[in-house]
Amino acid sequence: MTAPLPEDAAAVTVAARTAAVTALGVDGVHHLGGLTERAADQVRSRLGRSGSALGVRVDDSDGTLDVSVAVVVSYPHPVMEVAAEVRTKVRAALVQLAELPDHVEVGVRVLDVHGPFDDEPQALDEAVESARGAASDAADDVRRAAETVRADTHEDAAPADTTTARP
Repeated sequence: MTAPLPEDAAAVTVAARTAAVTALGVDGVHHLGGLTERAADQVRSRLGRSGSALGVRVDDSDGTLDVSVAVVVSYPHPVMEVAAEVRTKVRAALVQLAELPDHVEVGVRVLDVHGPFDDEPQALDEAVESARGAASDAADDVRRAAETVRADTHEDAAPADTTTARP
């Protein structure tokens, strides 16, 4: 979310990014989106196709801006209070953006609570490290194979040069 939005970004994309930044600014929000969303976003990010707003879904059908924000709350913050504050602040930010106070609906889903019991490496972190290791191993294998092909090609080319030489 640190990459600037393009000048021609759709209103829905701007709304999603605004909702995400606003929600992340609420005290007690650990992060947005679930494990699957975060993993998919990391993959898109590595491919240069980062999602506009992880954990936020925006629908602008029927003249109403429907926004759904998925959050993970930090322990020991009161879950219901954090959800209510996210809803209030995101709605206020989007009303300023859209200037249509009666046409902005915000829903908040609390996916999990993150606390001191979560200090061990998460499955996502382990999966990312495993993928990095596999990618590094694959790159090494490709390098070795390319070197072997290059060496074999060079060895095969050398005898051919001597047989075509004229006395």
